[in-house]
Amino acid sequence: MVGGFRVIRYTEHRPVACVPTHTATLFLEEPEELETYRRIVGDLGATALSPIESQEWLSGLASEYDRLEAGLKPEPG
Repeated sequence: MVGGFRVIRYTEHRPVACVPTHTATLFLEEPEELETYRRIVGDLGATALSPIESQEWLSGLASEYDRLEAGLKPEPG
């Protein structure tokens, strides 16, 4: 399982992936290593909700929470 990481791009240097662990932070510079993290970023971008979809989803969750707090049954669907 992959945890948090960051791909950092510089204007005057090669990009680097920073991968924190419990005891150290790895700085990966090799193109093969970076490709793995670029692919993950691309996959996340392809599956993430748009800003509007995210807002609608969160609004739905908040409404459901409010209904449950008020002792009402959740709406179907």
